[in-house]
Amino acid sequence: ATPQSPPVSSDSLLQCHRASAPDSAAVQATLTGQWSWRFIRCYWKTEEANGDDFAGLKVLFRNDQTLQVIVNGAVQQTSSWRLQRESEGYFRLITDPLVGQLSGRVVLCNGWLFSYDSYTDGCDNWFRKE
Repeated sequence: ATPQSPPVSSDSLLQCHRASAPDSAAVQATLTGQWSWRFIRCYWKTEEANGDDFAGLKVLFRNDQTLQVIVNGAVQQTSSWRLQRESEGYFRLITDPLVGQLSGRVVLCNGWLFSYDSYTDGCDNWFRKE
C-alpha cells in the first residue's frame, strides 16, 4: 500500500507554530472548541500513515479544562486536560484519563492541531478545527 500523505506537512506546521510562538493562554484559547481527527503517522511505521484509523473521532475542548472524545456522534470518554510547558516554547497536553491521539506536543497553525509525538518515537496526529 502506498503511504498516504498528511493533509499538511509537519514541517510547515512546526515552522508556523514556532513563528507565532503562542503562550499558554493563546494555546488554551485556540484549543477551545471542537476538532476532528484527520490523520495519523507513527515513527516506527511511517508507511502505514493514514486518514482512516480514527475517522469519525472528534475532540471537544471546553473552557473548564475538560474535554470529550466523540466517536461518530457518541461521547466515548471525558477527560481533564491541562498544558505542561516543555522546552523550545512547546506545550504538551496532559489528559486524564489519557487520550492517545493527543499525546504529543501541541502545534497549532491555521486551524490545524498537530499532536507532535514522533520526536519521542511516538505517533503524530492531525486534527482540523471545526
